[in-house]
Amino acid sequence: MPNGLTPVDLSIGERIALWRNRNGLTQEEAAGLAGVSVSLWRKWETGARAVARFSQLVNIAQALGVDDLRHLTGQPYALSPGGEPHHEAVGPLRTALARHPALAGRELPPNLGQLTERVNRAWAAAQAASPWRYAETGAVLPDLLLDAEAAIRAFTDERMHARAVRTAGAAYLLARAWAKWVGEHDLALVCGERSLTVAQRGSDPGLLGAAAWNMAQALSTRGDAEPAAAVVDDALGILAAEVATDTAPPDLVSSWGALHLIGMVAAVRSDDRPRARRMLRTAAQAAARLGGDRNDWWMAFGPTNVAIHRVSHAVELGHSRTAVRGATGLRVTLAPSVERRVSHRLDLAQSHTRLREDDPALAALLAAEAESPEQVQYSPVARASIREMLRRETPRTRPTLRPLAARLGVLD
Repeated sequence: MPNGLTPVDLSIGERIALWRNRNGLTQEEAAGLAGVSVSLWRKWETGARAVARFSQLVNIAQALGVDDLRHLTGQPYALSPGGEPHHEAVGPLRTALARHPALAGRELPPNLGQLTERVNRAWAAAQAASPWRYAETGAVLPDLLLDAEAAIRAFTDERMHARAVRTAGAAYLLARAWAKWVGEHDLALVCGERSLTVAQRGSDPGLLGAAAWNMAQALSTRGDAEPAAAVVDDALGILAAEVATDTAPPDLVSSWGALHLIGMVAAVRSDDRPRARRMLRTAAQAAARLGGDRNDWWMAFGPTNVAIHRVSHAVELGHSRTAVRGATGLRVTLAPSVERRVSHRLDLAQSHTRLREDDPALAALLAAEAESPEQVQYSPVARASIREMLRRETPRTRPTLRPLAARLGVLD
């Protein structure tokens, strides 16, 4: 193991070798199970070749009998006494979700106007540049979800019920996003399911599309590309007629476009490149129809997000030079969500690292850290890039690289 790296910070290649040895497989046997050449497998283990595509990672996991991709990618979360990734707000959120609406009693309804404002404030804080946005968002989520469910049960008047459904839908969209950010993919899936259930209790097609996008996000993050694509297709089929009308509201067009973006991601991860291109093209058409960047249902959909996804499309395919070129001239600061801006900079850092361009890789990481230190801290991509650069550090990169690695806990 390279000096200065903790066991948690094994590279993907080192983790692949570790799991292969645990399973008693030779490199030849593992390569055969994954359907790749022995030469490519050896390069993955040594780090001479990056595991550049998500589908490759899935094939490796299947060959090694690994059912959780985190065992191969590693996670940067603080460890609980049991050794599992953990955020201090996860426990209260898990408890809130366990208090299922079907088991709830008759409580006094919350003030709906105040509840809507609380959800909006939580979303605004979650999408703003801040050193503490994960902590602040996680702290308020449990009460927001419990109050949102109470509001749905309490308000039976059609107009008030519709408002309660929209507010609860937004709360579950945020809960899913936060659970994904801190690596709690099981909770993200629960929140995705709840958002669809809430949307079904109303009649808002924009919310239904956003909830389906939410569910597809939860599935895609878990590596379930085919189920994610199925959710996207089901939702697109339901929404198609309403989107086609000239009177389709902007939030519905945003949901339509966002569904195509997550559909593109799922297609890339299933190695269906023609479908990925179609999805990206339709998303661009939806963004053009909106005429500018919006933040309907807090999805940050618009031309800037489509451009960001073009770059991530190239990154997923392992086309690092294309990704770097695609980012040229992209005004990422126009994206209304800091999560999108930071994710884009992490994609750039990963691409520059793969190209052995460490100066721009470090610049991208520092720019990302300046906007959201927590997101960088919780990013396997950031840590993997830093680990790779540490292996070839030079006197030129060391003054920037070492302090950054220390802040992210990559160094002992």
